[in-house]
Amino acid sequence: MKIVIYWEYFQRYHNARIAALLQYVKAAEHKVIPVSLSESGHHGHQVERDSYVDRHAKYLNSTGGIRPIDDPAIIKQFIELLDFEQPDVVSIVGWYGKGTRAIIRWARMNGKAVVLMLAGSQHDKKRNWLKEAYKRFCFMPKIGAVLCGGSPHVRYAKSLGMKDTQVFTGYNSVDNDFWASKATEVRAFPDKFLSEAGMKPQHYFIAVGRFIEKKNFGALIEQYAIYRELVGEAAWDLVIVGDGELREILEAKISELNLSDCVTLTGYLSSEELAPYMGLAGAFILPSSGYEQWGLVVNEAMAAGLPVIVSDICGCCEDLVLEGKTGYSFSPSSIDSLSGLMQTMSQDPSARNRMANAAGEHIHHYSPEVFAKNFVAACQCAVGDVIS
Repeated sequence: MKIVIYWEYFQRYHNARIAALLQYVKAAEHKVIPVSLSESGHHGHQVERDSYVDRHAKYLNSTGGIRPIDDPAIIKQFIELLDFEQPDVVSIVGWYGKGTRAIIRWARMNGKAVVLMLAGSQHDKKRNWLKEAYKRFCFMPKIGAVLCGGSPHVRYAKSLGMKDTQVFTGYNSVDNDFWASKATEVRAFPDKFLSEAGMKPQHYFIAVGRFIEKKNFGALIEQYAIYRELVGEAAWDLVIVGDGELREILEAKISELNLSDCVTLTGYLSSEELAPYMGLAGAFILPSSGYEQWGLVVNEAMAAGLPVIVSDICGCCEDLVLEGKTGYSFSPSSIDSLSGLMQTMSQDPSARNRMANAAGEHIHHYSPEVFAKNFVAACQCAVGDVIS
């Protein structure tokens, strides 16, 4: 079985999935061709290269100025690649873009199977009933199998008409080994990193994301101020990693609440730069007020051995946050509960340590190796559907 798998660009977690997939099919009579539609990211994300993946991957040449999946030059190159390779299966990422439609047309004309990698769920955005009907009756019948992120995404795939036997999980994985090893490494010499970062040698909460409205960092800072009033001298610091259009507003809020000595905005950090901050944090917080399809940064934090506090409208919450075991969840509509959870997390070291260990164990179920195994199973299912 020959498989073409693509993403618009590769970051560390894509490379980890691809590397695990290449290793998984090594002993079998399968061939995987990874394709990157672009060598530049979007939404402020930067491409991360991997030498092992590079030896097997194809990188297409974008004309720039347009999202790769909609770029006519990219679509032409991709279809030419499919014509040349004649894969048994080609995966698609969601249903958006002219390129996706072109890939499905190619597959139907050539009698090939299509696997949908589904990150979205029924509630991560306002859904239009007409578009949902189109997906169910016109789009999904052309799909042989779906690889989903987790429970909400499985329910969505089934609501669109997919059978139980066509739906697989394991899509949302990150480079667990990287985050775990970097955390172990920095914990062996914490003072050196903290000194270089200009931080105090103590636990801190960490949050990561773009500085946009739905990430809800303004509310996080306000809740952190309340937490400091509750806890006093024993309060942990807060580190927020990222950048974006709301930076000046967040800086003003920090100043207004007299938090400049205990809240740090690091700016954008690459995975290599972020890993030490993750390793020495006491807990991770994802406070989003707008739906997140998943929240891969929660995987990264858990792989680094952190308990998590996660907004319950994040796609990962149902599967990754085992209440009181790997962390806590809260509703952004009752954000006032967040300060209390921060207090609980920081004032019970033994419970925090138990949750940290449990988080590290639980995230093994969402590894690149699980992705590889389940992705191949989805491909086999899709090929069988085409043959039958």
